[in-house]
Amino acid sequence: MDNVYDNESEDGSDVEKKNENDIWQLPVKGPDGSTIFIRIHKDATVDEVISQISKRKSIRMEQLCVMYTTDKLEYGQGKRLSDYHIEDMYTLHYTVSGAKPPLFKQRCPSPQEQQEADKTTNGSDMDEDSNIWQLTAKLNDTNAHHIRIKKDATVDELIEKISDRIKVPIESQSIIFTTKRLEYGQGKQLSDYGIQDKSTMFVVLRLEVPSLDSLASPTDLWQLSIKDNTGFTYHIRIHKDTIVDKLIDKISEANGSPRERMTFVYKRNQKSCKLEYGKRKRLTDYGIQDKSTIEIIFRTRVTASESQASPPAHVKVKQEEDVKTSDASESSNIWQLTVCHLSGRKDNIIIHKDATVDRLMDKISERSGIPTVQMRNILYRGQKLYQGRRLSDYPLKNNSTLFLGLRL
Repeated sequence: MDNVYDNESEDGSDVEKKNENDIWQLPVKGPDGSTIFIRIHKDATVDEVISQISKRKSIRMEQLCVMYTTDKLEYGQGKRLSDYHIEDMYTLHYTVSGAKPPLFKQRCPSPQEQQEADKTTNGSDMDEDSNIWQLTAKLNDTNAHHIRIKKDATVDELIEKISDRIKVPIESQSIIFTTKRLEYGQGKQLSDYGIQDKSTMFVVLRLEVPSLDSLASPTDLWQLSIKDNTGFTYHIRIHKDTIVDKLIDKISEANGSPRERMTFVYKRNQKSCKLEYGKRKRLTDYGIQDKSTIEIIFRTRVTASESQASPPAHVKVKQEEDVKTSDASESSNIWQLTVCHLSGRKDNIIIHKDATVDRLMDKISERSGIPTVQMRNILYRGQKLYQGRRLSDYPLKNNSTLFLGLRL
């Protein structure tokens, strides 16, 4: 998918002066499946939206038909986005009537245009200034640094300038543009990340203490398959020398259920072995290896008095049926949600259906490395998920797809 960000407009100076929360980003999909993104004020007219799409795609406005759901956006009627109930990150679609959209044709410039062109070509200083970009690096909401750099500079030069400006070593920071982290030492250009003049980047300080997993070499990390009694399977990466307690804690966190409600079983050579918590045993003590499968069984809590007494046969059958029903309901409370980024990346998040939106944002941050403060909104079918609420407050279900919008 061809994702293009519209960071510039004819009245860019006015847009910069407005509050960032008043600037909306609208995805616009074409008939060929490509997508562009336009930035516009939330109180803008429909005419301004159609005009931006016309200029971006080089399509005459009389050939352009812009749609939102089943409504056609009418040009020249003085209507605003709110008249069509359009909000931030809502998707528009356009079609082209008649022949293929024409390309720009060469024409003879007018005398005034020729005179202006001569002025720009004669001024060497103006040419030099046009090759200099001013980029903004934000360390937090109140600390922004402006960096002047040549437009054909490498990413390494930009990262070194930012490091010198904020006095933070390169290895202790990450530079984020949209949803991508700028990679140092790869010889990439600014254009490889879609960076343009007046673009804004975010600086994230990496001050956390490195974990055992982060310091381990790839050969020391194992990928274990976790399978529940409904057949649902997901994967966990963990260090081969870790203790079983840490593995159980990871599985419990991924499922959103306390470990007391689950039994962990590893089968080897047709023999089942129950993993014990609190014994300080390692994975190798149970014969667990890379790409092994751990089975989890959801169970109900049984008191000591009930466990000592042996119930009659018909009561025992009824209890087994209740346990199966409880296991299925417990498993149904675990959802796998797909989070789509504007860059095309997709992350699968495993979370309890009654978890909060804040917990979902934390899981997205852990998986993608994007700070939660940079997340602008999470959308499900055009509806925004608000912090402080639970996922069950929205019409979500297992395998639902969410869309993540970031602050630019």
